[in-house]
Amino acid sequence: MFVTTTSISIARAGSRMYPAARVSLRFRPSARSHSSGYRLYHATTGSTCLDETTRGLRPGLCSTLHPRASRLYVSSSLYAHRVSVTAAQRRRCPSSAMSTIAGPRTQPIDAPLTQFATFIVLSVERNADAIRTVRSTLAKVSDVVKNVAFRDASAQLTCTVGIGSDVWPELTRQPKPRELHPFREIRGAVHTAVSTPGDLLLHIRAERRDIAFELERQLFDLLGDAVRVVDETVGFRYFDVRDLLGFVDGTANPVGPDVPAATLVTAQDDGGVAAEASVGGSYVVVQKYVHDMASWGRLSTEAQEAIIGRRKFDNVELDDAPPGKQRSHKTLATIEDENGDEYAILRDNMPFGSPGSGEFGTYFIGYSARLWVIERMLERMFVGDPPGLHDRILDFSRPLTGTTFFVPPVSLLESLDED
Repeated sequence: MFVTTTSISIARAGSRMYPAARVSLRFRPSARSHSSGYRLYHATTGSTCLDETTRGLRPGLCSTLHPRASRLYVSSSLYAHRVSVTAAQRRRCPSSAMSTIAGPRTQPIDAPLTQFATFIVLSVERNADAIRTVRSTLAKVSDVVKNVAFRDASAQLTCTVGIGSDVWPELTRQPKPRELHPFREIRGAVHTAVSTPGDLLLHIRAERRDIAFELERQLFDLLGDAVRVVDETVGFRYFDVRDLLGFVDGTANPVGPDVPAATLVTAQDDGGVAAEASVGGSYVVVQKYVHDMASWGRLSTEAQEAIIGRRKFDNVELDDAPPGKQRSHKTLATIEDENGDEYAILRDNMPFGSPGSGEFGTYFIGYSARLWVIERMLERMFVGDPPGLHDRILDFSRPLTGTTFFVPPVSLLESLDED
């Protein structure tokens, strides 16, 4: 570490519904620190709590934090260091302003939603040299990210790596995560969720497109001809986190301490049978949808809202349809247990497109501790619930791809170079 945390204190403030927490952090820069300063920000919301990127961090600085921040990071141009909070400190903030995860170091699946994202799906060549090259590159991903992020810490550059089922045994030499398998095609009476190939997923997020581009360039330089690009899609944030259909996207995402519970596999899953390489990891499903904007635009706002299940202007939920009737996208994409409690997934969808070529789309990406939850959601959308009443958004949005990966903990990636 380049910075040592020597003191953290928390005090509660704010309203009952949205209590805040004031966090005082004291740091002792190590002798190895070469950064010109540090930033403290929410890993979930992306809001900057403390910015000392020009003067360096002084002892005793405080910042007000929104309670939905699941983690805090101290970020410099060289590294990001998670700040731990003890149970005693958390008791002084009953609103649970933040939570930490014990165990393996996780990849940044819950990084803040940025202005840009790149989704790269790769196929790995099946020969010894290619496997060796890919293993070596994946082991270096964290270092490459640090190298590029050094240029602008405020760009919030992250890269999440997913590994597909077919290449998992040869690439990791570890048992497969229990639910990992290739994406299963879902064929409804009208629409089909197609299954497409993919061995690796690179999910790159940044506030600056040039920073993301540079990371992509350096990673491809390392990978060389060991991989083949199956799909590369560049997404962008659209207004107030809306999709190109005009609706707010990602409203149902978990926040705060609910994020790790929804997304990270634990040692207790299925009675403790989760493989060691799975703990701290996450299943991820990607689909690239293209929209028929002309047909969608011919619908009235009321008809669009009935399909989505929310009002377009203010994102307020509409009432669910009675059992047996046509259900909205919001309802069909919600999976509940027998007690009515929802199984959340973390979506980081991004619009993409090119008006000149008539391409308008949404890149769906969902992280979950339970792959079956996403599969059940897609089954309800494409087959219908009840069967035959499919999600009407599919009449205007067609999936071009469908691939499943597992995002292993950082420790597994970093061990891949140990041949």
